[in-house]
Amino acid sequence: MTAASSDPRRQEGEGFGLAGVGFLLGVAHRARRRQWEGRLSDLGLTAPQAAMLRLVTAEPGQGVRGLGRRLGTDAMNAQRIVETLVAGGLCSARRDPADARRRPLYPTDRGTQLAERVAERASDAELHLANTLGADTYRSLTNALRAVIELDTKTEGHPTSEVFTSQESTEVEHALRGSADSTQPTCSPRSGRTQRAL
Repeated sequence: MTAASSDPRRQEGEGFGLAGVGFLLGVAHRARRRQWEGRLSDLGLTAPQAAMLRLVTAEPGQGVRGLGRRLGTDAMNAQRIVETLVAGGLCSARRDPADARRRPLYPTDRGTQLAERVAERASDAELHLANTLGADTYRSLTNALRAVIELDTKTEGHPTSEVFTSQESTEVEHALRGSADSTQPTCSPRSGRTQRAL
């Protein structure tokens, strides 16, 4: 078998261009972000703000640089997001007695409550995606994406946070395991929660 014939891109009749993984990931990311921001619109949060708020709530006391690294964004962008959360009364920046330059972030009571609502909606959105794709496709997709992220982590040295996926992945895995024998998970149209098919 030649190199060309063993290339999965050649077998599909597609090259790097518009059919490449990077392009498809970008399109998929934008589509999911539009859908996610639609779910957040009544909460007055953008997707980056929601992600930052969840991270601050899950790991209070982090500085802006650390938060930016966990989100995979630069410090300036992280600072801009943090400033909007502080201005909105969702987070507070405190002085670090050990380092005058460092201003660790903590969620306010209102921020914590809002983060809980965001987490519930994120779980619903993830369960809906799993139901739509089906168990096998959902697992294959998440495993492949984790492999891509892990490759980037190894080659670029960027830390990757699981804080935004742990709850959703756990709920989805429970739902998929509960329906693996004879049913596919189905999503309640009212709540978005997974239920066993009858």
